[in-house]
Parts: sequence; structure tokens; C-alpha cells
Amino acid sequence: MNCPDCGSALVAESYADIQLEGCRSCGGVWLDPGELKQLVQNPPTLEAVEAENVPTVEQVESASPDRRCPKCESGLESYHYAYDTPVVLDSCVSCSGIWVQDGELAKIEQILEKEKGPITDREKAALSVAAYTIEHENEMARQRGLAGFFKLLRRRPPHWRLYV
Repeated sequence: MNCPDCGSALVAESYADIQLEGCRSCGGVWLDPGELKQLVQNPPTLEAVEAENVPTVEQVESASPDRRCPKCESGLESYHYAYDTPVVLDSCVSCSGIWVQDGELAKIEQILEKEKGPITDREKAALSVAAYTIEHENEMARQRGLAGFFKLLRRRPPHWRLYV
């Protein structure tokens, strides 16, 4: 397989039971389906992959806009990791592999660390409001259930009139 950015041969590497391919020239990494999830769930491995895949030449910002999948030669489509982050990854539309340029794994790691950080006062307040809203909705559902039950008890079948 060849690198979608620089055309160099990709080298197979293994990290904690994850088999991936890296480019020694530009530092990019090819991830098969599910491997990005495995890396994100194992931060030490994520750090190791980023540390090992360092480019040997200076990166040029204008990488090929029509990148091709190193496995199946289909076009790669760019997307933002976690929808609203500045990290841009390229995914193969056919085999669902992911091309990660040099430095992008470190950015993903920073995003994950930031998400783990302590919550702000505003987030605490939002969580409290959400908890009270859930509690209120549960109580209202209980009240509606009781009201329906008592309404049912108040109704008398027509044959009860004979006994009252």
C-alpha cells in the first residue's frame, strides 16, 4: 500500500494488538475500520502511535486534494472528527478505512484530555437543571397514573346502582 499524501510505501506496525500502517516519509497513519476507536480507548497506545510516526521530511501543507485509499484506490472524503473539532480526517467510502495525517492523533488526544477535565460551574448548573427536570417529569408521570387510577375507581358500572 502507498501513502495517499506522498506516495511512499506504508509500513505495517503493531501497537497493543492493533495492526496499522504508517508512512515513514510524511508521518501519516492508515487505520482500518474500528482501529481509531481502539486507539481512542487506549490513550497510551494513541501516544505511542503518534510518537513513532514522525515525518522524515518537512511537511508541505498542500497535500493532494484527491487522495486515494491505499487499500482499494477509492476516493477519500474529508470529515471533522467528533463533528465540531478542527481535526480533519479522511475516510474511504468503500472500505471505511481512515487516513490520519501527521499530528492529527495528538490533536485527538488533546481533545479527549480536555473533555475529561473538571466541569465548569455552568456545566454543573446545567446538570442540576437536567436532573430536576427529569425528577419533575417522573413525578408528573406518577401523578397522571394516580389520577387515572382514581378516575377509574370513581366510575361505577351500571349494575352497581341496584345495590346502592
